[in-house]
Formats: sequence, C-alpha cells, structure tokens
Amino acid sequence: LNARSYDPVTAVFTAQDTYRGETGDPSTLNYYAYCGGDPINATDPSGHDAVWLQDINGVYGFGHTGALFYGGGAWQHFYYGSSATTKVGGKKKKQIIGIKKLKSSFHWRASYIFDPATRELIKTTSALSNLNKAVHSTKNRKSGEVIYKGNYDGHVYFKGNFTRSIAAAKKKYTKKSVKKYDLLAHNCMHATIDMLLKGTFSFKKKASTARKKMRKVLRDTRNNNHVPNYAYTRVSLEYARLKKKYGTK
Repeated sequence: LNARSYDPVTAVFTAQDTYRGETGDPSTLNYYAYCGGDPINATDPSGHDAVWLQDINGVYGFGHTGALFYGGGAWQHFYYGSSATTKVGGKKKKQIIGIKKLKSSFHWRASYIFDPATRELIKTTSALSNLNKAVHSTKNRKSGEVIYKGNYDGHVYFKGNFTRSIAAAKKKYTKKSVKKYDLLAHNCMHATIDMLLKGTFSFKKKASTARKKMRKVLRDTRNNNHVPNYAYTRVSLEYARLKKKYGTK
C-alpha cells in the first residue's frame, strides 16, 4: 500500500491516516482503519484523490464539468450549475448542488468477468459507466434530488490530497450559490477548478515545481476560458505531460 504499512489480520494500518475524518461519519474517525474495516468490499485509492469529470455532450455541446473527491470513506461528487433543475426526457429533474457522498458500494474501477475459455478477465463496464449508474441512483431522500442526470464520458484522474476541496465545496456551494452562476465568468468548469485548486497534487520528482506548473495550468485555464470542453482538453493534455515528466505517487 506504499504510504502506510497494513496488517491484514486486524484489518487496520500500523500508522494513522492523514485524513482526519468527519464528525458526522464515525467510521472515518478511526485513523488506523482501512475502508471502515471492510477491505474485502471497499477500496481507498490513496485516501484523497480527485477525478475531473466531463459530460462532453452536455449544455448544447459546450460540455459540463463536475468532479469526484475521495474522503470520508467514500467518493463524493461535486456539481454546480445555473439551476438545481434540469429537463431529462421531457421531465424536470432536480440535481444536488455542491458536494454529495456517493453510495459506499461505488468504487472508481471497471467491472470484469472471468472467461473460462480464454482464462482472462473481460471488461464488462468502465469506471465511468459505473459512475453514471451511481450518480443517477443516489438521491436526497427528502427532496428527491439526484446527483446528476447527464452522462459523463470523459475524465482525468488526479493523484494527491483533496480533502480541503471537500471542505471548501461544503461551505461554498449550496442551493443559494446558483445565484452567483455566470455562463462566462463563473460556470461549472470555473467552480470545479476552484475546488481542485484547494487540494494538493502529488508528483514523484521535483514535486514542488510540478505542483506549481499544474496549478498554473488550472489558473490559466480558469481565467482565460469559459468553455468546459476546451478546458477539459487542455487540462487533460497538460496533466498527461506533467505526469510523464515528473511521475505521480
């Protein structure tokens, strides 16, 4: 597990987690536990990673940008838009503004089946397909809001520590925040980049230099662009270039 030594007998680490947990979720307050003490059915990529999510066909082809942040023992989805209500199949659907924890059964990974004929694993669904199922099915019990009704078909997986992104999203983005939405100056892409900038990117070589370059890419993209799909393409290419040059942990 690289970061900490793990004891499979007791299902805990021998050193404390750097993530300090959430008071509303007691299972996250045991700093020695791994995945709430259920390493068979759950995974924790690094403890704090993030994923840029892109619905390329969203918003009339300009795209919609969202994000996943790992914390509190589960992946948490970030959504920001001009309204909490969208039309899907001619019907109005409410979407959850801000950060929302996905079901604990969701893991960022593809699904496979074993083919006895070839004795190989065959991919049945991608990580994005599993994510779309999760965001469509996770609801707010009281309001009936869903996490997101579109379909993500692009992503960038970031290694790092983004627990501060979760805390910032909870504080800044609520239903009232839609009043500050601006198609050109503060849309879904701008909000997502703002939250990513709250976190710390991990690189193997010359980490400080690499992080500064990555943050500059995000700031330049945020300040000089308002089209989500363009931002996704630029960030994808630049992060791939930095990963190749500096490596990621």
